[in-house]
Amino acid sequence: QEGPHWSDGLPLNQEGLHSGVMSRAEDCQGPIRELHPDERIYTFWKYWRNAFERDAGLRIDHYAEVGFGGFAGLVDAVGGVEMCLSDPITDPLAGIDLPAGCQQLDGQQALGFVRSRATPRADLDRMVHQRLFMAALIHRAASPAVLLNPLRWYPLASAAGATLSVGDGDHVWDLARLAWALQGDPTTVTVPIGEFTENGSGSIVVWDSDAAQRLFDALASDSPVPGDLLESGTP
Repeated sequence: QEGPHWSDGLPLNQEGLHSGVMSRAEDCQGPIRELHPDERIYTFWKYWRNAFERDAGLRIDHYAEVGFGGFAGLVDAVGGVEMCLSDPITDPLAGIDLPAGCQQLDGQQALGFVRSRATPRADLDRMVHQRLFMAALIHRAASPAVLLNPLRWYPLASAAGATLSVGDGDHVWDLARLAWALQGDPTTVTVPIGEFTENGSGSIVVWDSDAAQRLFDALASDSPVPGDLLESGTP
């Protein structure tokens, strides 16, 4: 959404052997532990963190939030980010007309890419696009082409200050550790979805409790994510 709150993607920087990026659908209801019938996991951090930690059985040590308001400036500050699309995306509402294939996205194109629902799976595709783009953006920001170039890192620092917010006790070096951990080919995965339904709060997404528990158990034990839960890294 516009403004300071966007937390659809959850980057994971584990202290052990495995690093990656995990997403969960908006308005999801996690059935692993008992929930109030009208309870959903919202993107607002105060509620989202508590609900996710309880239902996933995982502790979130650090937190960084990217606001859409300064997102385009952050992308432009690093000189754009390359993304490879398996299919074209045309979305007048998001202001994009992107062909299939690899291309360099500027700030406005990147903003449209991570906001667009004009794809076959709508919000589910948008969730994957956001996760993949954030991994690519972090990788680009940590590259020598940016860090060793004052004409890049100074605008980046200014844009980041206006766009990023972090949790209490977190610092810029925590973001640097995250960027370092996500270099190379990080694991990307989405909390498995069981069904789409409705309750007193409106439309909700219900996790596949068995598959989700297998994913969370792997993360908690710093084990490889089961192969059947992994997703392709191409949008």
